[in-house]
Amino acid sequence: MTAPAGEVTGGPGASGRSRSAPAGYRAEVRAVGPVFGTAGTVQYVLGAYRTASPGLALRWLCGEALRIADRLDPDPARSAWVRPAMRTVPVPVPDCPTELRAWVTDPDEQRAARERIRGGRPLVVRVPDAGGTFILSVRPADPPRPPGGRPMGRTTPAEKAAARQFARADKETIIERYLSREPLARIAEAYGVTPHWLALRLDEWGVPRRQRYEAHLHRRPARRLFRGRTPRRTTTEVQAAQADFTDHRTDVTTRYQDGESITSLARSFQVSHTWVAERLTDWGVPRR
Repeated sequence: MTAPAGEVTGGPGASGRSRSAPAGYRAEVRAVGPVFGTAGTVQYVLGAYRTASPGLALRWLCGEALRIADRLDPDPARSAWVRPAMRTVPVPVPDCPTELRAWVTDPDEQRAARERIRGGRPLVVRVPDAGGTFILSVRPADPPRPPGGRPMGRTTPAEKAAARQFARADKETIIERYLSREPLARIAEAYGVTPHWLALRLDEWGVPRRQRYEAHLHRRPARRLFRGRTPRRTTTEVQAAQADFTDHRTDVTTRYQDGESITSLARSFQVSHTWVAERLTDWGVPRR
């Protein structure tokens, strides 16, 4: 069995063992999805783990995969609310939780993952879901840095060439991280190259350069980021939306009395929450 919708990217030593043991490993779980109301995508780091042991890195990644799977859809084989008769029903189309559990429990997949990590090569598994994609990865960690922030020891020409070769081999992941608005300096630091060199590679690969402010959009609160920005409307457009709300007075009153919230009604008619509350009060509708 191959990794579910996954792909592993090669790097230095892709044809055999790594030239030297990595200083450590960084395991990470990210979620990538579209931003509501725009054509862009954004990613969030759901968890990260750093260790000197490749076995512990893979064990942590498997634990996170099962945690995500259980929160998306509880495991029928272990859930107390699932009766025995229900467990015999086959699942015709594998979904994201099923794919995650299959990757964790497949011995061949786990063996290949361990060999890849111990060989100093990055492991990347992508599992698509309805609202985006989960990315599970283990990569060689950067060497430790002193308090000043500079690497311990000067990078040799051979190490610099190897880092650049590694970055070129991991081209698709770099492009994906950049298009997800991750800062260029952070990506360059992860691969041991300079931001200037990486920026030239993005130009070489035909990736459109973004504006400087876009690198900081990942810091916005999730509720604002995924909601997207609403374009400013004219006074005429606002009055038209309010008139449409008033024309549907009977329907609005019924919907509110049936349990729909003021926020939902305001979003449906594109009017403000305060304005809806005032109209309900004027119409004599008892507030909940």
